[in-house]
Amino acid sequence: MQQWEFLYLDAYTNNMKRTAEEASRLAALGWEPVGVASADRTIGLNTNMLIFTRAIVTPPAAPATDEEWQEDPTGRFDKRCWDAELGWWTAQVAMMEAKTTHIDAPRM
Repeated sequence: MQQWEFLYLDAYTNNMKRTAEEASRLAALGWEPVGVASADRTIGLNTNMLIFTRAIVTPPAAPATDEEWQEDPTGRFDKRCWDAELGWWTAQVAMMEAKTTHIDAPRM
C-alpha cells in the first residue's frame, strides 16, 4: 500500500518571491502541490498555505557495517546517519561539499 507524506508552506503576500523559490526547490525534491488555503489574519497581510505531497519510499538497509555515515540511499543528501544498533536510518543528513548537516525525516 502506497503511503504519502505532506508538507505545508506558509506563503505571505508580501514575500511571494521567496515562496516561489521555495516551491521550486520542493518540486525539485519530488514534492507536488495538491492544494492551497488562504486566510486574512490582518488587513493587508493575507496568508496562503500551500500543501505539497510526495510518496514515501522506504530506503534500503545499510551495508553490514558499524560506520554511522553512509551514502544517503534516498539520494536527497550526500550522507545519512545509520544507527547500526537499532537497525535504521536516522534523520541526520549531511552535504559534504557545503560541510553542513541537516535534519530530514527518513521515508520509512
